[in-house]
Amino acid sequence: MKKINKRVCVVRHGYYPEGTRIYKEIRALVDSGHEVDVICLSGFGRSGCEQMGGVRVYRMPHTHRRGSKVRYMLMYIFSILLMGLVLSLLYCRRRYACIQVNTLPDALVFITILPRLFGARVLLDLHEPTPELLLSKYNGNVHKHLLHFQILIERWAIRYAHRVITVNDTIRQRFIERGADPEKIAVIRNVPAEDFGTSAPPRTPHEGLALMTHGTLQPRYGHSVLLRALPLIRDRLDGVHLVVAGRGETEDELKRLTAELGCEGIVTFTGPVSHRRIAELITEADIGIVPLLPGPFSELCQPNKLFEYMALKVPVVAVRLPAIEESFDDSCLQYFTAGDAQDLANSIVTLAENKTRRESLAENAFTRYQTTLCWREAKKEYIRIVDKLIESGRYAN
Repeated sequence: MKKINKRVCVVRHGYYPEGTRIYKEIRALVDSGHEVDVICLSGFGRSGCEQMGGVRVYRMPHTHRRGSKVRYMLMYIFSILLMGLVLSLLYCRRRYACIQVNTLPDALVFITILPRLFGARVLLDLHEPTPELLLSKYNGNVHKHLLHFQILIERWAIRYAHRVITVNDTIRQRFIERGADPEKIAVIRNVPAEDFGTSAPPRTPHEGLALMTHGTLQPRYGHSVLLRALPLIRDRLDGVHLVVAGRGETEDELKRLTAELGCEGIVTFTGPVSHRRIAELITEADIGIVPLLPGPFSELCQPNKLFEYMALKVPVVAVRLPAIEESFDDSCLQYFTAGDAQDLANSIVTLAENKTRRESLAENAFTRYQTTLCWREAKKEYIRIVDKLIESGRYAN
């Protein structure tokens, strides 16, 4: 019997190995015996082609730059054309059995047209719904025709791909409401890798209350609400300190707000830090905060940091939004009303003053996470989907 071709190409309009989701997926593929190539953007001084941990990485000669809506669209069009050319050339030589495209943009999936015509299977990792993301990014100021067009692209992309994966059931249901075939879409959650935090030092007792939030600093993630809650918390508790880990477009604005609130002495902005350092900071925290602002995109989010706190048994204060409530009830999380600084402050103080409640939340969330939501379980389903696609394609025998 002829050996099954297990060559997979993963395409992303982003960076590698940066990006925890794509990194976990690729490591899972390599560990299960697949031969993997990656097509991505250049970045952090890297360019051209290189071998990394058994993976061939082909980097395009450009990076992801934010700007106006027109620049945003032109950048994606250029990337799609260039990545499509590179993928077609590589396919002629490598004959991939499966090509995985990680959005954004949704239209990136169509660069697989040549390999698809010749029998390669296409897996679309649609982990962010673009219409809702655009609405949040531009505060609802998106022309209705552009929004409708993006919904059409999403629908066409799902129909075009042989299989689709996304990150939670709430997003999956949104795709179905817009016309997607339910049988085509599976959920592979965006959760930490199995070794996340294994090298972090054990938690040690300390004075005061250590709060933490981390991730990209953008308006929709609600850091300003957390900062506005700090003076209210400080008036009721001694020794409060907040760590804000990460970088982003609102970093300077958040630092100015911190100064205006008179909280410079109790807030630390770390800037960009490694994933390993994130785990260390989490183990030093008493409470992790997920302060998303209400909005079309946030309602569909289960942030990766939510699961990272759970994985390291840190109790979480989180916004009460549909996607988070999908997986966790009040026995796992201390909820507050999205966008409400006073309610956030009250929730943090309530948890800070009740050690039994903190321990109960952390233990219940950890158990729920480990039982059905952790990467160990998600990885099995992901590999099963890829292998089933390969077995159904031209290169199976």
